[in-house]
Amino acid sequence: MPKFVALGALSVLMACGNSAQEPVDAASPDTAVADANEPDAEPPFPDAGPPIGTVHELPLLPGNNHSAETLVAARGDDVVVTAINLTCDGAGTFDGCGASPRKSAVWVSHDGGQTFGPPSDLGIPGESSDPVLATGTDGSFWFSSLTDTGINWTLARSQSAGDTWALVVQGYPIGDKPWIAIDDAGGTVMASSYSGFDRVAFDGTPVGARRGGIC
Repeated sequence: MPKFVALGALSVLMACGNSAQEPVDAASPDTAVADANEPDAEPPFPDAGPPIGTVHELPLLPGNNHSAETLVAARGDDVVVTAINLTCDGAGTFDGCGASPRKSAVWVSHDGGQTFGPPSDLGIPGESSDPVLATGTDGSFWFSSLTDTGINWTLARSQSAGDTWALVVQGYPIGDKPWIAIDDAGGTVMASSYSGFDRVAFDGTPVGARRGGIC
């Protein structure tokens, strides 16, 4: 079974599980710890070697030339990739990205990442950023993002392996990027961020009161 690793920007590496690299010799000069007399020096990072498998360059949403915050979720041969789409001064720089509208998108594969469909913004109106993916034990995929200049939460669910999505939560005031966990037994989605802890039912109904964050 392939393993899935997301690289920077929108390069997605599909790595084969039987392609183990040679072990690194801990005593070799390349991995030696920095001299104790040089406290500011960092130990050299061992060369990981060339990519294992195939790197897929996925197309961005129309009008964009950059991406950020790439995440991957997989269940069996179904793979969903998400990232923010941006317009910067060039594909090789983040200069100029600050003024760019942000739009999260997903790419879907049903053959273990061998091929991907075109990007979709899931029909979310306006800007969306800080995307997160999760999967449920029933095979569903969940997508979370911030909308409305980063203060509200959008949550979407796919029960068709990423082909179609239903918006479950829109305009929920959350204030910061939430990381989500799926409680299939309880039928809820838990969202945790710096600004608090929230729980909603699968239909988007809030469950209980918000719990405070750490700042």
